[in-house]
Amino acid sequence: MESRDDETTRLQRLEEQLRVNTAERRAGAVRFEKETYQEPASIDVEVTRDEIELGSRPADRAGGEQDAAYFEGDLIVVPIIEERLEVRKVPYVVEEIEIRKVQRTETQTVTDTVRKERLTIVPEGDLEVTSNGPVANTAQVVNPEADNR
Repeated sequence: MESRDDETTRLQRLEEQLRVNTAERRAGAVRFEKETYQEPASIDVEVTRDEIELGSRPADRAGGEQDAAYFEGDLIVVPIIEERLEVRKVPYVVEEIEIRKVQRTETQTVTDTVRKERLTIVPEGDLEVTSNGPVANTAQVVNPEADNR
């Protein structure tokens, strides 16, 4: 209770109120795993190679150098060329997966029991007590003489 010089006394009436704070906690995690697997793959490639076809035709000219063939003694050597396939495996990006964290806000209701104080006013002697304002909703005036009749 608090008292002042002007003879007014004040009594504090308390009520508990709910106050809610939020605290972050780790609710879990999402783990993304990549799995490597194998599957057969084929690709068609055109390959060129030289083959020898022999034919003859009449000729009437002086002997000279030939482009690809050369002589080894009495032999004519004609190089044969073919293409060989060289296969390499190259990583190639075919898709990109976007991963985003998105915060969502939701409303949750918190319910608990709170304590409140209610005033009971018991007059002593020949007094009449009146109350006004918000205290009228939380105060009850009890007249003990009325209960004794």
